[in-house]
Amino acid sequence: PTDADIEAYYKKHAVDFTLPEYRTFTVLSLTPAIFMGEINPTEDDIKAAYASRKSEFVVPEQRKIEQTVVQDKATAEAIAKATADGKTTLDAATRGATGGKAQPVTLDFTPESQFPQALRQPVFAARKGAVVGPVQSPLGWHVVRVVDVLPGHSVPLADARPKIVAQLKRDGAADKLSDDIDKIGDKLAGGTPMDRVAASVNATPVKVGPVDAKGNSPPGTLPAADKPKPDPAWIASAFQTQSGDTTSFQDGKDGGYFAVRVDAVMQPALRPLKDVRNDVIAGCTAERRA
Repeated sequence: PTDADIEAYYKKHAVDFTLPEYRTFTVLSLTPAIFMGEINPTEDDIKAAYASRKSEFVVPEQRKIEQTVVQDKATAEAIAKATADGKTTLDAATRGATGGKAQPVTLDFTPESQFPQALRQPVFAARKGAVVGPVQSPLGWHVVRVVDVLPGHSVPLADARPKIVAQLKRDGAADKLSDDIDKIGDKLAGGTPMDRVAASVNATPVKVGPVDAKGNSPPGTLPAADKPKPDPAWIASAFQTQSGDTTSFQDGKDGGYFAVRVDAVMQPALRPLKDVRNDVIAGCTAERRA
C-alpha cells in the first residue's frame, strides 16, 4: 500500500487504533489484619473457646489397611478363604485366586469418614490383623486386612492453644474493623486526606494505574513487579467515580473494606500513525487481498 492507502485505512478504521480510557487511582484497603496486634485474648477466652470447639480438637481413630478389589463374589470368597489359616498373606491369596492378575493395594492411616460407606462398619469393628470380607461396594468386591490401628485421641489445650489464639485474634480483629469502619469512613467523607486516614490505622494506600476498565496497562508499559494485581472490584469502583472524588468504604474480600480515590483520567485517544503503522499496513494489505 502507498502512503495514501495507509492514511486512508488508518482514518477509516480509527476505532481499531484508539486507546481506551485509562485511570490512575489510589485504594485504601482495610483488612482485619491491621488490628490483629491489638487483640489479646485472655486465658478465660482461650479456655471458653477450647470448650466450645472441643470437637475440632478430637483426632478420630484411623486404620491402615491393605485391600483387594475384584469384580466377582466367587473370586473374593476364594481370596478370603485362603487367608483363613492365618498364615497366607492377602497378597499370596490374591495372586493365587486371580492367576497373578491382581494384587492388593495399601491404604495408609485413614479415618472412618473417608472410607467407602460399605467398608466403614466392618473395617472399624475388626481387630488388628483381621481379614474382612467379601464386602460389596460400587467398586466391586473387597477383601480387606486391617494392618494397623491408630487410636483416636483429644488434642490437649496446650497443643490447641496456638490455633485457638490465632482464631480469636482473627475474629476479634474482624469485629473491631466492623465496629470502627463507620468512624474511619466518616473521616474520609469529611475531607481528611486518604494518607492521613490510612496512617491512623497503620495502613498504606495502594497506587494503581494507569489501567483500563479490564485492568490492562497502556501498550508498551508493564505494571510494577512489586505491586499486587488490582482487584477487579477496585477497578469497577474507579471507573464509576469522577476524577478527584473518593468513594465511601465498600465491602472487600475476607471481611475487609476498601475506598477508592480517582487521581487522573486519560480519555480515549487515537494512537499516532507512527506507533501503529505496521498494524495499519497489515490490515490494509489483508483487506485488499480479501
